[in-house]
Amino acid sequence: MRFLKFTALFFAVLLFLTGCAQTSAPVTTEAEATEAAATEPPQTEPGTQAPVDTIPEITEETAVPVTTEAQTEPLTTETVTEPATEAPTTEPPATDPPDTEEPEDPGLTSYEKAHKDADFLRFISDNYGSDVVKSVKSAVSNGKYSPDTWYRLVGKSIYVLYDEYTGRGDILKYRAVDASDPGFIDLIFCGDISLDDSVAVMKRYVKYGSNINSIISQELIDLLKSSDVTIANHEFAASNRGKKLDKYYTYRGKPENVGLYEKMGVDFVSLANNHVYDYGLDAFLDTIQTMIDYGMDFAGAGKNLAEASEPFFYVINGRKIAIICGSRAEKHYITPIAEENVPGVFGMYDSGNMKIAVAKAKAESDFVIVYPHWGKENSYKIEDIIRSQGHEYIDCGADLIVGAHAHQLQGIEFYKGKMIAYNLGNFLFENPMVKTGVIEVKIDPSDLTVSAKFIPCMQDVNHVWLCRGDEYKTVLDYMISISPAVKIDGDGNIRKK
Repeated sequence: MRFLKFTALFFAVLLFLTGCAQTSAPVTTEAEATEAAATEPPQTEPGTQAPVDTIPEITEETAVPVTTEAQTEPLTTETVTEPATEAPTTEPPATDPPDTEEPEDPGLTSYEKAHKDADFLRFISDNYGSDVVKSVKSAVSNGKYSPDTWYRLVGKSIYVLYDEYTGRGDILKYRAVDASDPGFIDLIFCGDISLDDSVAVMKRYVKYGSNINSIISQELIDLLKSSDVTIANHEFAASNRGKKLDKYYTYRGKPENVGLYEKMGVDFVSLANNHVYDYGLDAFLDTIQTMIDYGMDFAGAGKNLAEASEPFFYVINGRKIAIICGSRAEKHYITPIAEENVPGVFGMYDSGNMKIAVAKAKAESDFVIVYPHWGKENSYKIEDIIRSQGHEYIDCGADLIVGAHAHQLQGIEFYKGKMIAYNLGNFLFENPMVKTGVIEVKIDPSDLTVSAKFIPCMQDVNHVWLCRGDEYKTVLDYMISISPAVKIDGDGNIRKK
């Protein structure tokens, strides 16, 4: 009988303890308690978490971080023996959700998070008015916010505004340009230029008393100067030092030759090519420094990969334009490719680094241009590898690709609505009677749509000029014949078929 009573009592206690275990699973060791406290997300009442798209109010209080983590009692290892009591039935006092930023997503850039940055919003309010901030907050709350919201409100994109706030515009490779036309961003692209002292171009320039019109027609200069930015490929070492590399063609010109770019109307040059390193490291580094000394905008080369791959940024009509330059011009390359601690040009023999650079630039700007040095020399045929690379770069975020290097024109196509002009070849080089030309691109800042125009030119051994009459038609017809995938009208306007 005593045994039966003991058994009954034992099972009653066991059932009671089992019920407690179902309502409160104890942590049995101190180590487990510590781990649980570190990994378990804080529990909050529904409706008390800050909305995802909340923008901090522009008040002094937003400068002080506000924590939203729930405060919990420390866990113990004691077994719970008392039944859990019911929670109070009274509702806690209603409070507004705290204005806090959502947890940081490592995949987001500061530009994407700017509409949640209290200090940035205060900067906008101080410089552009509080109504702008209110409109942005309204767009967020209504689910209509996009990075372009800022351009519609202020006439400047978020990339431009946030750079103003951070002072990024003070860096070397960044320039604000007063646009020639408030309705467009006007860019002109040229091909290769060599101002080597020993070639016919510079000999003619000296012979005619340093007259710039002896090597480039005034009509063409006027065209280049009419754009917001004119872009060309600088294909020589600008230095008085160095020893030439063991290669068939080498080019070097005095540093002061770089001053001719201003006379021509060229604003930006690519250093990513197969001749900028022709006279070794000292001359290469001199070339970079010469660009800085002459106030010449450039990209595509540097003391390491980070410098060589860095875009140049222009701010024009409220939009931020990135230009990235790379080279895959040598089958067995002699020109050093920049590495982490190695000076050289930005190489494109493998697409990987360029794809990274394009994606990064796309996250930091409105419009990304790739200006590559590539293509089979002295041929109008487009190699499969450069076509494939061009498509890859557009897939990564490039909006426009214009190339050079082949010493002659190559065709134009569109991929996913983006234009690729594979090669403008020579612009001012030492080749007899070469059909060449420039491409003028106009970007509408309101929606970033692009219109493009091919403008025929001719380049002889030592000078270049704008085509007229029959010569104009000859060069234009040639470009049409090698660009079957696009429509080019009699005025050179380029359209997708």
